[in-house]
This record gives sequence, C-alpha cells and structure tokens, in this order.
Amino acid sequence: MVGLHTRPRITQPAHLPALDADLPPPPRRRSWFRARPRQWVNRIAYVLTVLILAGVGFLVHVYMTVSLPPASASAAMAPTSIRDAQGGTLADLVGDHERVDVPLSAVSISMQRAVIAAEDRHFYRHSGVDPTGLTRAFINDLRGRSLQGGSTITQQLVKNAYLSSNRSMMRKLKEAVLAIKLEQRMSKHAILERYLNTVYFGRGAYGVESAAERYFGIHASQLDVPQSALLAGLIRAPELADPAVEPLGAFERRAKVLESMRQAKMITPAEEITANTTPIGARARQDPLLSLSGDAAYFTAMVERWAVQRFGEQRALSGLRIDTTLDPELETAAADAIAWVLNRPDDPDAALVSMTDDGAVVALVGGKDFRRSAVNLAINATRPQAGSTFKPFVLTTALAEGTLVSKTYSGPEKLTVTFPRFPPYEVENFGRESFGELNLADATAHSVNTIYAQLARDTGLANIGFTAHALGIDTPVPVVPSMPLGTANVSPMEMLRAYMTFATRGVRVEPYFVREVRDHNGTVLFRAHPVREQVLQQKYADTVNAILTGVIDHGTGRNANIGRPAAGKTGTTSNNTDAWFIGYTPRLGTAVWMGYQSDYHRSMNNVHGIEAVGGSFPALMWRAFMTFAVDGKDTGAFVAPPPDVFGPPPPPPPIAAPTSSPSPTTTAPATTVPPTSSTTVPPPTTTSTSTSTSSTVTTTTVKPHG
Repeated sequence: MVGLHTRPRITQPAHLPALDADLPPPPRRRSWFRARPRQWVNRIAYVLTVLILAGVGFLVHVYMTVSLPPASASAAMAPTSIRDAQGGTLADLVGDHERVDVPLSAVSISMQRAVIAAEDRHFYRHSGVDPTGLTRAFINDLRGRSLQGGSTITQQLVKNAYLSSNRSMMRKLKEAVLAIKLEQRMSKHAILERYLNTVYFGRGAYGVESAAERYFGIHASQLDVPQSALLAGLIRAPELADPAVEPLGAFERRAKVLESMRQAKMITPAEEITANTTPIGARARQDPLLSLSGDAAYFTAMVERWAVQRFGEQRALSGLRIDTTLDPELETAAADAIAWVLNRPDDPDAALVSMTDDGAVVALVGGKDFRRSAVNLAINATRPQAGSTFKPFVLTTALAEGTLVSKTYSGPEKLTVTFPRFPPYEVENFGRESFGELNLADATAHSVNTIYAQLARDTGLANIGFTAHALGIDTPVPVVPSMPLGTANVSPMEMLRAYMTFATRGVRVEPYFVREVRDHNGTVLFRAHPVREQVLQQKYADTVNAILTGVIDHGTGRNANIGRPAAGKTGTTSNNTDAWFIGYTPRLGTAVWMGYQSDYHRSMNNVHGIEAVGGSFPALMWRAFMTFAVDGKDTGAFVAPPPDVFGPPPPPPPIAAPTSSPSPTTTAPATTVPPTSSTTVPPPTTTSTSTSTSSTVTTTTVKPHG
C-alpha cells in the first residue's frame, strides 16, 4: 500500500547452515514421580521432617492437656447386670468379688519377681514406657510365643485405675502419657504395691492377697516360687488357665513364667526344674453361678459364660449391662409346663428351648434343677440322640433330589436294607407294626422306620448329612446306616434351629440370646444383628411344613395339637432312652427333650405307668407351653406348596365284590438301589457298629397316659 513503510523480510543466507541444525531437543520436564534420586532423597527427608515435627507437636499437646484424674472408684467392682427382654434383672454378678489391700512388704519376694518377669522385666529401668519391651512383644507376637505384653506395669495400672478398657490408638497414647506422669509422682515400690493390690487374678479375686487365699488358702507373704509363677501367669486371661478348669493351660502358663524368671536370673535353672515338677495344688473353684436359682438359672449361666468368652473374665464381671432376649413370662411358662407333666421326684430330666423366626431365644430350661446339675441339656449335644426327629432331613434331601411326595414304599414290620459299602442293615418299626404301601406324607405322619430306611438308601447317606448341616446341625453326624433314623448326638438348640429353617421357608437363622451389651459408661460394646441365609428352596420348605402338619393333625404327634397352624415331629430312640417333640408355628418354634441325665442308658419304659415316647410326655409339654405362648398372638400361616412336588394322585381303589374278602397285603424287602449322589460314603469303622443298631432304632407312637 502506498504511503506505508514495510519492513524488509529477513531470509537465511544460502551459504549458512540452518539455524536449528544439529541443536539438541528442548529439555523435557520431568514428572513428580520421575525425579532424580537426589530429588527423591530430599523429598523423603522433607516429608519425614514434617511428620516428625507434627508428631512431636501432637505428643507435646497431649502431654500438656492430659492430666492424672482421680482414680476411679473401682469400676471393676461394680456388678454386671443381666436383664431380660422387659428390663427385669435376672442376676447381678458381683457377690463373689473380693479385694484386700496389703503393703508391698506383705507380698513374698518370689511373687514380686514373678510378676515383674511375666509383665515388665525392665520395670526398675524405664520411666513408664518401655520401647524395648514394646519391640520385643511385637516380635514375639509374630512368632506366636509371647507371654509378656508390650504394656508396662505402670501402663497397666493407669489403664485399670484411670482409663476405660476400650481399644483405640488415642486411649493407648493417653495411657503412655499418664504412665510417664505417674512415674514422676510415685516411686517404683508404690506403683508395684498398688498394681499388685488392683490387678485381677480370676475367680473374682482382685489383688494378690485375695488371689493367694482363693487359689491356695494362704497369705500373699507365704507364696513360694511355683505358686507365685502360677498367679503371675493368670494375669493375662485368667479364665484360660484356671487350674480347676484348664489344668494343662495352668501348667503351661506357670512354665512360661518360670522360664522368664530364669532368663532374668531371678531363679536358677535347678529352681526352675524343681518348680515345674511341683504339683499345682490349687483349691477347687467355687463357681458363683452355682448359687443361681429360679426358672432362668440355666439361661443366666449361659449368658455369663458367653460374656466371659467374648470380653474376658475381668471385663465381663465388671459393671456391664447385658440385655438379653429372654421373655420372662415365656420362661415361667416353660418351667411350669415341665413341672406340670413331670411332677414326680423320680421322673426323668427334661429340657425346653423356644426361638422366634429371627433367631431370638425367648425361653430356655436346661434341666429340672440347676443346683442339682448345672449341665445345660438344652445346648448340650453330647447326651441326646435325635431319634425320628432326624427324618425330616431325609425327607428334605429326597424332595430336593426330585422325589415326589406321592412316591410309595412298602412298610413291613421288619426289613433288611443294603447301603453301598456297608453290611446289610436290619430295620424294625416301633412296636413291630406293619404298614402297607404308603406315600412319603403318610410314612412321615406315622414315622415308619422301614420306609425311611428305603428312602435313605435311594437318597444317599452323605447327601442326608450335608442337608442336616446346611439346615443348622453343627454337631458332626456319622455317616452310617443308622444315621437316617436318628442315632447322631444333637442338642435341642441346634435341632430347633434346623426346624426353624422350615418355618422360615428355607431361611436358616442363627440363634442369639444377647441383644446388647453396654459398659458402666453406657458405651455399646456389642449389639446383635440377626443372621439369615437362604439355604433351601421355598417350595421344598413349604412341602416339609405341609407334611409335618400332618404329624400333628393325624399322626404320632396328635397330643401336641394347639388348635393353630403348627407342624412338628416326634422322636424316640432305641429302648426309650430319649424322647422328643420339636414343633413350630410360622413365627415361633419349640424343642422339648426328656431322658435320664445321670444314666444315658436308662430306659423310660415305665414313666407314670406307661412308655415315654415322643408323642406322649414331650408332646404334652410342648402343647402346654405353646398354648400359652401363642395365646392372643398372630402365629401366621404356612404357605401351601406347589402341586408339582406331590405328583399325580393315586388311582381310586377297585370296588370289590360283596362276597369277596380282602386278601392280605404281601410285602417284601426292597432291593438295593444305588444312591443318586456320586459322593463316596466312607466304610464304617467296625462291622459291629453298623449292625448293633440294626434292630434297636425305633420311632414313636401315640399311647394313652395319665
């Protein structure tokens, strides 16, 4: 454009090389993660410095703000309250606690040394916290052989006297700070004296003087080396090494303390050998629970033992509030039902447990007299055999494998059945009663042994065992020919749990009896969360419910009829040594067992002048309790099973000519059919085991009684 000045274009002379020729590429910026090693060292040093300064600042802040409060007024001596579902008190576990303070001079030197060797070997060399001990305890814990913990004696005293026992990093930090401050205020001797007077040794004994009296009947000044080593070993989890309960654990704890004393040169090797060969010599334990009485004694003892296992003996008996699931009215009704039916001094023992459809145990009677025997028969799986109450597990397995309810078997008086890899097994019906062709529903209602032996053969023994465990049986079930007829030892609690899987349409629930636990400050330590798992298809559970309803309506359990929708099964073992009735509505189940606890083999052939079978006394006790339990309540209704599980209806019987007489039904033993399962059944341990029960496994029948 005219009139405008234009800058001349600068061009590269042809005789010169290009400006960018042979020049290195521009440096690429390194990412933070691709720094040079020196940069990494600087960064790590910077981060560590910041963390250390922050940690030191935090520790200084905690040290300046945390001060020694007044020692708690022995919260450990407060009672633990066990309460029922309505808030009533079942028991206050406090009566057996004891504490007697003594000066350090009244404690034997061997006892002082044993505690220091077991709990804090560097007690006289640290200032409240022992870093060396913490490291050693951590390494020994990894090796699984630590007796000595990381906390010093001073830290343990702080925890017992000033802090709660909850586990958190902040609480451990406060514990360490307070331990340092306590060491600045008190001498080592004063700290050791106070510790020995407050530490828990088990059996309700707080302090070494009480422990010496409870375990050995002597004063703390008289404790020798073996006795001192035992008591020092009890400080950590005394319930696991009480000589009266765990004698092997007591020997092991004592030996570890003696080893620590030798390593610390507090005793010689010869003294260690002598002490290890000395008998424990502890006194018998006086269980405070033996003083319990009343309807809920067995339940209360069960709760107390659960709390000890979960929280440890010291914490479990120190000011907790344990809210349970027990319904006091139902508990009284359960005890009354047993006392009403078994009302004579020489009557057999009995147990009853009742549970809702979510697993809450609302009533439990573990025997007739807790003071006479503290063995809880409601949860004891070593005594009773299941008898015919095991048959629903056979039925469930057959249904799940596709067997129709309409399938029929012949039920002769006696039958020999051959199971794979077992000798021939002879089965006999109760009372030697003979049946014709029956379908599975009628065979269950009348509890026909010979039919169920054939059904078990066709179903497979191993499959039946798997079903029993899936439904809720925790006790090992021996896979032998007599297993389908109930020769396994089981507890009423686990049998009820399995039956409630039918009531809940195939959902297995976990029994629970504690709803919530709080400490003396109101902090929740435990809260129950019902566990439910679908383990059986609904249509099979509905079918079992329909069939077991027939047991009460027109079968062996007619004495258990409560006029409500209910299902159940009777059970009687060989020679009438055990008798059962287990039944349920859709929302509540109850198991009743009776037998002689003191003599496992004693027959109940003459109880009130009649034979005790599942359909007699147990059914009456069940009816008496359940009638009260469901009164005025909505028990729900069972869901009708689908028609396809029943199969086609049987053909109508032929019309006989008026002049002809019915010919007798001829029955023959069924031939052996291989099980449908491919699972290999292990051979019996001895031949006599599988044949000795061949003619003694019986089922129940309804008989008149007074």
